[in-house]
Amino acid sequence: MTIKVIPVIAEQIEKTGQELPVITQALVSTSNVLTSWWVFVVIGAVVLFVWSVKRFFSTQRGALIRDKFLLALPVFGPLIRQRIVSRFASTLSTLLGAGLSMADSLKVVAEVTGNVIMHSAVKQARERILSGADIATPLRDSGVIDPAIAHMVAVGEKSGELETMLKTISDNLESSSDIVIERLSAAMEPVIIVVMAVVVGIIAYATLLPIIRFSAGQF
Repeated sequence: MTIKVIPVIAEQIEKTGQELPVITQALVSTSNVLTSWWVFVVIGAVVLFVWSVKRFFSTQRGALIRDKFLLALPVFGPLIRQRIVSRFASTLSTLLGAGLSMADSLKVVAEVTGNVIMHSAVKQARERILSGADIATPLRDSGVIDPAIAHMVAVGEKSGELETMLKTISDNLESSSDIVIERLSAAMEPVIIVVMAVVVGIIAYATLLPIIRFSAGQF
């Protein structure tokens, strides 16, 4: 409306010799800017949108919303969950094997989880360790770690084989996620081929259609 309607109305009013209201003049100026500099307006809007989204996700609330959304995604959510837990188990196993205490190891792991929900769960686990409790309960309650895996952590903790159990968990999840990725890649390959074929077909049709019509008009 600003680009199409307002300029026409303004032109008709100006033809009568009347002066445009201030607000109408502002709209006409805006219309002229949008018409003449629409490319820069679009680029600016996109940049502003990306910056706003990035800034929002950098806040604690935004990061929490983002991570909950990612974990709830069909197909990709479980895969992301496996990667997060695998990274957690692998890092914690390595740190414990290097001789760090459980509390110090969890402090480091909390910073490399890459997920706000998991970060909170690891911090809670560290607090429980410092108070003399177990680490499996807060991990299970986070909703990120599967109850079966949390049970394996609890068993490893009670048996004194937590480092080995964590390594096993990490290896199993890594192998499982690799299989899922391979299957997704295999499933998406024909879809990508079909999409590319459709795009190429549309381009070819749009290119040849004027030539065909021109040729038909010659005979």
